[in-house]
Amino acid sequence: MTNLGGKLDDIPQKLLNVENNINDTIGKTEDLEVRMNRLYDYVHNETELMRTTNNFVCGVGTHLERTLNKLYDSMKEKMESMNEKLDDISRNMENMERKLNNTKLTTEFLDRKMIELHDFIHNQRETMSRDVEFLVRFIYDKADLNDFQRNNKTKMCSTSTDVDVNDHVEKLQTGIEWLKSLDGEEKLGCKNHTGNEYAVMFPQTHLETEYDLQVIITSREDAIVDILSPYPGVNQTVNVKSTEGLIVPIPSNFTSWFNDTYSKGILLKSNKQISVYGATQRESTYGEAFMAIPTRFLSNSYYAASYNYTLATTIALYDDTQLNKSYTGPIIKTELQKNLSSLKVHDSIPWDRTSIQLESNKAIGVLASARCFNQYGSRYDKHWQKSWKLPFSVKKKHCTQVLSYIPPKASLGNVFIIPQIKTANSSLLYIESDWRNKCLVSFRSGEVNKTANFTVNYQYESDPVLPYVMETSLPSVAVLFIGNSLSTRATSILIPSVRQYTNHYKFITPFKQSFNHSAIIMIENNHVNGLKLDGKHVENLYTESRTINVNETQYKVISMDITAGLHEVHHVENDVTFGLIALGFSANDAYGFPVGLYLGEENCKDQNSRKAENTNSNNAVVKVDIH
Repeated sequence: MTNLGGKLDDIPQKLLNVENNINDTIGKTEDLEVRMNRLYDYVHNETELMRTTNNFVCGVGTHLERTLNKLYDSMKEKMESMNEKLDDISRNMENMERKLNNTKLTTEFLDRKMIELHDFIHNQRETMSRDVEFLVRFIYDKADLNDFQRNNKTKMCSTSTDVDVNDHVEKLQTGIEWLKSLDGEEKLGCKNHTGNEYAVMFPQTHLETEYDLQVIITSREDAIVDILSPYPGVNQTVNVKSTEGLIVPIPSNFTSWFNDTYSKGILLKSNKQISVYGATQRESTYGEAFMAIPTRFLSNSYYAASYNYTLATTIALYDDTQLNKSYTGPIIKTELQKNLSSLKVHDSIPWDRTSIQLESNKAIGVLASARCFNQYGSRYDKHWQKSWKLPFSVKKKHCTQVLSYIPPKASLGNVFIIPQIKTANSSLLYIESDWRNKCLVSFRSGEVNKTANFTVNYQYESDPVLPYVMETSLPSVAVLFIGNSLSTRATSILIPSVRQYTNHYKFITPFKQSFNHSAIIMIENNHVNGLKLDGKHVENLYTESRTINVNETQYKVISMDITAGLHEVHHVENDVTFGLIALGFSANDAYGFPVGLYLGEENCKDQNSRKAENTNSNNAVVKVDIH
C-alpha cells in the first residue's frame, strides 16, 4: 500500500508535466501553422509568377513561331529562286561547253589552215626565188641582147626595140626589189648567217631520261616567230624582242628515242632574220647546246662527224624524202615526210669514231651527236684508259651527251683555226671528209708542223692551251672534243672553217646556273680594233690572246669571260668577218658551239661587185645587189 501511495503522489506531477508538454506542442503547432501560412503565401506568389512567366513564354513562343514561319517561307522562296538560277547557270554552262567545242574545232581548223598557209607561202617564196634568179640572169644577159639588137637593127621591124628592152629591164628590176622585200631579207651584209626559217630536233640523251629542252631565239630586230610541229604541244606564235631574245621551253617528250621515225621535228618561221639555238638540260647542272642552221643553207649531202655511241638525227623539209645513212657497214634507207625526224643509233666499240655519210634526194637537217661521251685528260692518262674499260651500263652514268648541227658538204671549208681552251686539260680533234678519196691534212703552230693522209676520218690530239691551224686538201668537217677536269664532263665544238666566218653575232648563253661562260674569237690581227662586244671595244675587255699565222695572214685568237644572258658581237666594218665560239663549264658539265656559220657562196662580196660592174658596163638603168 505504501508503494501505491507513493505512485499516486507522483501522478499530479506527471499530469503537470504532460500539460506542459501539451502546451509546448500547442506552441510549436501554432508556430508551424505560421510557417505553413508563410509557405503557402510563398508558393502562391511563385505560382502567380510562374503563371505570368508561362503567359509571357507562350506569347514569345507564338511570336517566335510566327517569325520562324515567315523565315521559312522567305527561305523557301529564295531556294526556289536559287534553283531557278542554278538551272539557268547549268543551261548557260551547256551552251558555253558547246561553244567551246565549236571553238576547239575552229581552232584546229585554223591551225590546219595556218600550216597550209605557211606551206603555201614557203612554196611561193621558193617559186619567187627561182623567178628572181631567172630575172637576174635576164638582166645580166641584157648586154648580149643589146649587142644582138644593134647588129641586127636593120632586120628588125622597129628601131625602138632597145628602148623597149630598157623599159622592160626597169620594170623587171622593180619587180625584183619587190620580191626581195617579200622575202623579209635584211641588209645584214654579204656573209650573213641568220635566216627566216629553221628546223630543229632533239636526239635521245645518254641517261635515257627526259631532259628539259629549250629553243633559244635572238634577232637584231623585233620579230614574230611561228613555232610549228606535227607533234602536239609546241605550236605557238612568240614575240622576240631584239633587246632580250627569247628562251622557249619545249616539252621533254619531243626527244627522239632509239632507232625510229617520229613526228617531232620543229619548224620555226619568222618575219625577220633570226638566230636559233637548241639546248638540253637536267637538274640545272647537266646540259648541252647547239647552233641551228637556217633552212636556206640546208642541202642533201652530209658528213656527220661524231664519236662512239653515235647518234645521227635528221629532219625532213619536204614530203617523200629518201634518206640513205651509211656507217662503216651497209647503207640504211629511210623514207621521211615533212617535219618528221629520224633517229639512228650506232653503238661502236669505244675507240671507233664512226663515220656517218648521209645522202638524200631532198634537203634535210642533220644533228650529229654522241649519247655517251666521256673524255678524261690525255689518252695516256690512267683515268682515260680506265674509262674505256668501263661497260656502257656503268659508263653512261659518268658521261655526257654532245651535239653538233652539221653543215652540208657544199658549204664546207678546208682551213680551220683550232682555238686554245684555257680551262681544258684534254683536246681531241675529229675530222671527217670524203670517203672516196684520200685527204691530206696538215697541222701547224709555233711548235708543231705535222702532215698525214687519211680516208674518211682522222683524229688528232693536241695541247688544249695552244691554238693551231689545220688545213685539208678536201672540204671537211672538224669537231673538237674537250674535257675540263676529272670532275667535269666533256663537250664537243663544231669548229667553223675560215670561209664560214661572218660579221655579226647575237646569242644567249644557254644556261645560267653554275656555269662559267666565255667567248672565243678568231679574227685577223689588223681588224681587232673594230671588234665590239655589247657595244664595247673587245681590245679593252679580253685578258688572254694568242696569234697564229694562216698562210700569210696573222690571226689573233681571243678568249674572254662573259656573263650569262644576251650578247652581241660584231665588227664595225661590214666586210670584216671573224669566227665566234660560245663555251661554258660547270662543276658537272660543259657546252660549246659556234655562234654562227655563213654557209653560202665563199666569195659573195667579189661576186656581187662583179655583178654590179657588169651592170654598169652594160648601161643598165639600175644596180643589182642580191644577197
